[in-house]
Amino acid sequence: MKEEWGMADGREYTPEELPFYASDSEQLYNQNLVDNREELEKNGWKHHKPLPDDRVIGYKYDYNPDDPAINDWVNLSYRINTHGFRGEEMPTASKKRSVICLGGSDTFGVGMPEGKLWTTLVGQTLRVRAYNLGMIHGNLGSAFRVLMYWLPKIKPSNVFLLAPENGYEYMSTSGIQRIPNSLVPTTEDNWVIQREMGMRSIKSLCDQFNTPLTIGDGISDDYFSLFPSHDYSRDLKHHGQKMHIYIAMNMLKKAGYEWEDDKNI
Repeated sequence: MKEEWGMADGREYTPEELPFYASDSEQLYNQNLVDNREELEKNGWKHHKPLPDDRVIGYKYDYNPDDPAINDWVNLSYRINTHGFRGEEMPTASKKRSVICLGGSDTFGVGMPEGKLWTTLVGQTLRVRAYNLGMIHGNLGSAFRVLMYWLPKIKPSNVFLLAPENGYEYMSTSGIQRIPNSLVPTTEDNWVIQREMGMRSIKSLCDQFNTPLTIGDGISDDYFSLFPSHDYSRDLKHHGQKMHIYIAMNMLKKAGYEWEDDKNI
């Protein structure tokens, strides 16, 4: 028996087509428009309802910081695999033509479509699968933990790390608890030591499996030589498309990738 689903905009939808039509999600979406519409459109997030011939079903934004009118549709849902990471399912065997990407909320891509994340851009440029192990409130300790499990399983060609704020995680009776840096009282010296410990642990693990590690930078002065302004993701807190492009370019450059224009110089 076919399960009955409601009508929306005069059309009938299946469960697979309704990633954002759940009542709680639609309510949050509409509230976001009420509270932040001016700021959203300033950062390139332009609202419109679905049209009959749209490729993506559901409420969505047109996203392009410079010209929202000429961009692909963005579905407001996250694809989470069974291990809790964003993206496709994790492999059951080694994948030589792959890379692992580590980091926190900006690597996970809070408020950003999957196709525009720095992890996706790196994978597409290198023509390999990019496994995004970024975690919301992730820290160097959590990055080391997931890398310790997945590095020997996937055996990727490279590991890319966008180092998050320190924070820390611990095991409790209810599971792993991650505490963001903003909630951890610490001195500057302790922050530096904790960060150094995390970086060296990840580097040592990569060395153990002979896997090159590339550590990306956050925003710096040369960012503004490429982009005149900084944009934000849909939550208006995390990095937007421009920063993801910038991060991907720096990662690839540090990893030794050469663009065709560079080769001809």
